[in-house]
Amino acid sequence: MKKILFIIVIFCFGHLSAQEPNTNRTITQVNNSAQVNYAGSVSVFNDKEIEGNRFLFPNWQNQGQIYYKGAVFSVDKINFDISTNKFCQMKKQDSIFVFDNSKIDSVKVNNRLLKPNNTGKFSEILSEGKKLNLIKSYDVEIIEGMYSPVYGKQKTYRYKIVTSYYAVQNGIPRKVYLNKKNVTDLFGSEKSVMEKYIEDNKLSYKDESDMIRACNYFNTL
Repeated sequence: MKKILFIIVIFCFGHLSAQEPNTNRTITQVNNSAQVNYAGSVSVFNDKEIEGNRFLFPNWQNQGQIYYKGAVFSVDKINFDISTNKFCQMKKQDSIFVFDNSKIDSVKVNNRLLKPNNTGKFSEILSEGKKLNLIKSYDVEIIEGMYSPVYGKQKTYRYKIVTSYYAVQNGIPRKVYLNKKNVTDLFGSEKSVMEKYIEDNKLSYKDESDMIRACNYFNTL
């Protein structure tokens, strides 16, 4: 099976197209690199083939902006490797460059904003305001292969992307589930107002886009 060489480097921002031409900030490129085999839907880790996608976006046809100390850098063919918490750029068919997280304040990919928390892990900001931030966190699990009585051999290992939602209020994060009780508890003294808004607009507590809309409205009250 043909493998694509996955090269981990700290990529120089000087090679990117900056939206602020007066900005001279760069990120130093280093010579040390680790190598992992990667071939689209199949990765190799510890000599085991793993099927599935460990990246946030299903393909590399993405446009992004990297924000760092007031500068904005445009990047094409960008993706986010959930398993390593790193942003990557497909430079050629056989190489991927990985950005240094310490030189990133936030990243927007296809108008989806990702920021690091106090542990350095990047999460997607679904709604952001003075009262409430709704955040979506991503993790990846490796499901072990099992013996198949049908095929008489070990099934291939595979990636599984797991998502979680968090609400941040007064700087305190709290895990939430998309159901009526969890969501309405976030609204405090304005719970009845928000319940009416959700009912009037026929929003579903289980629908992510509807809850983004509700949280955006809550932040305007």
